[in-house]
Amino acid sequence: MMYLFYFFIHCLSVDRSKYSDCEGTPFCKRNRFASNQNWAALPDLSISSNNTFSIPLLSEKTQIKVLLNVNFILNNTFHIKITNFTEENGPKRFDCSKENSIVNQKLIKTHNEYTENKNATHINLTSTNNKIIIQIRPFILFIYENENLKFSFNGDDSLIFETTTSENTDLSNNKEDVHKTVASTFEFFDPRVKFSGLPSHTLSLNLPDTTQREAIRFYNTDINRFEVNSGMSMYGSIPYIIGHSGFNSTSVFWCNPSETYVDINENKVRFISETNFVDFFVFVGSHSSVVSEFSKLTGRSPMQQYFTFGYHQCRWTYISSNE
Repeated sequence: MMYLFYFFIHCLSVDRSKYSDCEGTPFCKRNRFASNQNWAALPDLSISSNNTFSIPLLSEKTQIKVLLNVNFILNNTFHIKITNFTEENGPKRFDCSKENSIVNQKLIKTHNEYTENKNATHINLTSTNNKIIIQIRPFILFIYENENLKFSFNGDDSLIFETTTSENTDLSNNKEDVHKTVASTFEFFDPRVKFSGLPSHTLSLNLPDTTQREAIRFYNTDINRFEVNSGMSMYGSIPYIIGHSGFNSTSVFWCNPSETYVDINENKVRFISETNFVDFFVFVGSHSSVVSEFSKLTGRSPMQQYFTFGYHQCRWTYISSNE
């Protein structure tokens, strides 16, 4: 009887060889635990135009220079984006936040006014009750709401923006010839913060710490078997995570449709994407307000039309007409 039980378990289990994980994915393995990238902001080259603050960043370790752009939008939403400082060769990066089917272009182009103050070590950007403080060296970006520290970006100096491309790149056969990975670590400062979100996976509502287990993978796939409480990829990918703390919430939408892995370590969350830009939105406030502002930005799911309700039948489990 026991042998029969194990036989059925084996037949129903997931074939792991068909699904990727971070350890077996070069771009994720290479950058999952990156550190000491020695990023610094270059304040003498900063520009403020059309309510957008832009400043170059330089990694003194890799000598990669990128451009940081900051906007205040909606009521309590911050748009942070890092792009190439100069045009690069090779495959083009997809610009997620310029895609109208993902982000409301009217809202994203409506920037709130802000005031700027700087000294030798920090740059302060203030818009009504919200504030961004940029530490120049090492580069760290802090977000405040009503003078309360809510969030930081690159607090562990692990920002990755790869720009290396082999001259003999063949994307169809050897993806590892292209190094255009982006990765960022975010820290949430509300006390006793708990995380939820990151659909679609079989994880619990309170997302687990992943540093000693499989990272959470985003890659749409037509899966026919799955494991409960696993970060393996499934049908959908929504890289949106909410940090809860009592009546307060801070959430992040990582605007990147490429293959992505997410690590959670206590109050820190790290996103690692195969390519594109470092492009994300931060929402602060109550739980209802951060979800509301996220849905304003990305759109709400429409209700099904009346005629679609009723009996549905799926042909996944049968092939012939007799079946």
